[in-house]
Amino acid sequence: MKKIIPASTRAYTSISKPTGLGTVVQLLRVRAQLLNLVAGALGKTFADVTGRLGAIKGRIFVTGESASECAARHTAREFTSSGIPSLFAGADSFSGEVIRWLIQPGDAVLLFSSQKFRLQ
Repeated sequence: MKKIIPASTRAYTSISKPTGLGTVVQLLRVRAQLLNLVAGALGKTFADVTGRLGAIKGRIFVTGESASECAARHTAREFTSSGIPSLFAGADSFSGEVIRWLIQPGDAVLLFSSQKFRLQ
């Protein structure tokens, strides 16, 4: 017997329950729409940042604080899985002598923040 889902909850439950190939196709369509939205928001600043990150010869230390920490951790994980040498370092790692022995010439720090910073 087929379970009837009320129309008000159908949109939220249809993706979460695996029902075969149709679910995968729907999920991919939703992801494609989100990627199109993100692609439309990219601009010159994004191109500048990716160009500079691509020119780094060493490792990329990624850090963030509070809500930005989640984005920083995710970015470090994505870099690493893509073959880009990187690691997440908590914001407190950059105070005092802790980080001095870890960062080498050619390395870079990518800082995620809710504040606006100038690209340097």
